Amino acid sequence: DITSLKSLIYYLGVILSALLFGKKVYIFAQGFTPFRTDLGKFLTKHLLKRCHKITVRDIKSQELLKAMGIDSELVSDPVFGIETFVVQKKEGIGVQLRNYHTLSDDFLNNLADAISKNFPNQKIKLFSLQDSIDLAIINKFAQILQEKNIETLIYKNLTIEKTIEEISSLEYLIGMRFHANLIATKAKVKV
Repeated sequence: DITSLKSLIYYLGVILSALLFGKKVYIFAQGFTPFRTDLGKFLTKHLLKRCHKITVRDIKSQELLKAMGIDSELVSDPVFGIETFVVQKKEGIGVQLRNYHTLSDDFLNNLADAISKNFPNQKIKLFSLQDSIDLAIINKFAQILQEKNIETLIYKNLTIEKTIEEISSLEYLIGMRFHANLIATKAKVKV
């Protein structure tokens, strides 16, 4: 429920629907963060206990579930199995932001100032990996950059393959999403 309780309820609804139809539910390589609401924690705990198998991608997620009385298996993130594109020449600066409750206008302005100082006269590539969550903040950040005379290019509604290709071609990535940073790291992009 870190993004929103509505989002969590949607995904729990998918799990509940499968369980009501007598299907086995597998949670694959998921990451879990502490819950913001008691309702979110309660619903998640009671539905996940009914899942056939749960795998998580990090130790903190495993520990969180264990504290809730839920068994899980630690596995690597599936992105580790994706081949990154081989790019001979790395160039460009990418920024991948997502809307988050602690992301303030001050932070965005400070980030824009740091980009202006450290990457003068560079076109900044802005990545929206999940348009319903990322695009509004990306558009807002593009406006802040443009007010500081920094040219931007927005990447949205990309396929997974195109996202990997574009991120792999960068020299630098400033990213908030785990998978953006993971793809960049695999492609030897400075993050």
